[in-house]
Amino acid sequence: MSIPARTGADPVALERFADRAVGAKLVELADRTRDLLAGHLRYDGVDLASIRRIFPVLVLAGDTLPQTPLLWGHLRAIAPTAFVDDARMQDPVICDLDDLEPLLALAEGGHHFPDILAEFRESDVGEFSPRNWLAQTHGLDRRPSYVDQQYRAASNLVQQRMFPGSKPLPEGSG
Repeated sequence: MSIPARTGADPVALERFADRAVGAKLVELADRTRDLLAGHLRYDGVDLASIRRIFPVLVLAGDTLPQTPLLWGHLRAIAPTAFVDDARMQDPVICDLDDLEPLLALAEGGHHFPDILAEFRESDVGEFSPRNWLAQTHGLDRRPSYVDQQYRAASNLVQQRMFPGSKPLPEGSG
């Protein structure tokens, strides 16, 4: 994201960033989904006849935009092809890494991922960032195990380099 877009000094720069970072990626995701639904894109073991719902999820890393109904209105206006006209297609969900982590923890804990996404999109806050809805409805009390393992490994590496001979972090302390 450019400095003018980041500081709000140039609304055109912010709009260009939104179009490039989100709008174009949503269109690409929708295009691949159309390819899948048309049978042009295939995955081993996936029977198109058994697909009831598809939830496109765009995960943004790095600079992100605050999600608001204003952003979604802009995206619908500049990228109408990002919204697939097929009964199986659900509205897209945009996540940054802070949104994705609790979603994955819920799925790892046994929640059905498509149901979580549907519940979020159907909520009164379905056009905002998922993290606040997740905190309110499900709590954010743990990380997914993979993230926790990576955090612990990185912390232990730093600790061993800074304090050789110290005890590593115990399981579940991340």
